[in-house]
This record gives sequence, structure tokens and C-alpha cells, in this order.
Amino acid sequence: MAGAKRSGDKITIEGDYQEKALHHGIIFQRSWHRLKLMAATQSLVNPLNAPIILDIGCGSGTLLQFINRGYKSYTGIDVNQAAITYCRERYPAPENQFRLMEFDDLKELGGQAFTHIFFLESIEHITPEQGLNVLKTARELLGKDGKMVITTPNRKSAWPLIESLLDIFKLTPTLAHEQHEHLYSPAELKDLALDAGFHVQKIFTMNGLAPWLSFLGNKFTHTIHQWECRNDWLPGSIIVMELLKKENP
Repeated sequence: MAGAKRSGDKITIEGDYQEKALHHGIIFQRSWHRLKLMAATQSLVNPLNAPIILDIGCGSGTLLQFINRGYKSYTGIDVNQAAITYCRERYPAPENQFRLMEFDDLKELGGQAFTHIFFLESIEHITPEQGLNVLKTARELLGKDGKMVITTPNRKSAWPLIESLLDIFKLTPTLAHEQHEHLYSPAELKDLALDAGFHVQKIFTMNGLAPWLSFLGNKFTHTIHQWECRNDWLPGSIIVMELLKKENP
């Protein structure tokens, strides 16, 4: 897994980029991000607990819009100063903090025990070697019975073609080589998590069909989304993986 260290994207990303994609993009883009965040936050459905949350690669902080009120604390980190500045202005609550930090420096958060760590659409921005080190550090930051959730594009799906089309027609800031360093298959991502000392509680793919049918309405889109998440034979464009901490890996 040798590879050069990756520090940030090679192009400038606006601080509110994810916010615009979620609320002001074309209908397919809005649905894509909404469904992904809904799937990622399913582990936060228990209102009796007060989660202590770490969001690695928080971007515009859109995860906060899918977390029920009552969480104890939220820490978002990102390497993009514009994103951190935007988040501090957008979510000025005492339980929220946003820190400019390289993923490789997660150990600076040592001493805290998070109940949930989210690593959404970020692991593909760094090398596999860095990804393994981030997962190992994240495991140490999780408290007992803590859970980690990862989402990332699925290399074994239509995503590489979608990414190429997005870049060719300049529908988003350039993804290949400029933002995305390494795309994973479900099997490769699972192996990485096991090497880092996690137990894989759940892994599935999504966003193969649902976002593209969103013009038919939210109810129909969500029905297709749920069907996709239950059927592994359909290679969705996004991998979702829920991990539990092993006490003795």
C-alpha cells in the first residue's frame, strides 16, 4: 500500500460546495446527496442516547442537517479552510466545533471517546495507505461500542463512467485526479476495515437507480432506494459500510 501522501484536493473547492449540491443542484444531484446522508445516519436513530460525533472530511457540514437534536457534541474536521470558515458561520452552536486538520493528524483528538465517527465521501481523496492509517486512528478514538460509518464511490459500478461524464461536461469541479485519489470496490474497502481492526457490521451499495428516478417524486425514489439497499446484486454507485470497534483486533 505504498503511496505518496495526499494533502487536500488539487483544485479549489468552495466552502459551501456540499450545501449547494444538497439544496441547489439539479434534481438528480440533490437526491443523490440526500439519500446518501439518510443512509449514513441510520445508526443515529436511537433518541435515548446523546451521541458524541466526529465528522472526518465534514465539508460544508451537511451531515448536521440529518442528525436529530440532542447530540452531546459534534466535531467536524476538514483540510479546506473555506469549508471550516463556512461551517463556523452556518452552525454556530456551543456543541459544535470545526477544526482545520489534515486527516493524518487525527491523533491530535486523542483523549476523546466518540460514539460515532463518520467518514463520508472522503477516503477516496487520500491514498490507500493514508486511508488505513486514518481507520486505525479512528478506531482508537471510538469509545466502547462505538460505530464508524464510511461512504465512498463504488469502483465496481457505473460510477467511473459517471465520474468521467461529470468531468467531460464540467458539471462538477473536476473529480478524477484532481479530487479523487483512489476508488474502492466493496471487497477492497471491507479488507481495509478488517486490517484496521474493525468488525464489519453492515456493507451495502446504493444510488444505482434511485437518484435518476427522483423526478417521479420522493415517495417513489425512497421506495427504490430501500429496495436497492436490500439487494446486493445491483451494484450501486455508493458503498455504505458500518463498522464496530473490536476491543482486541
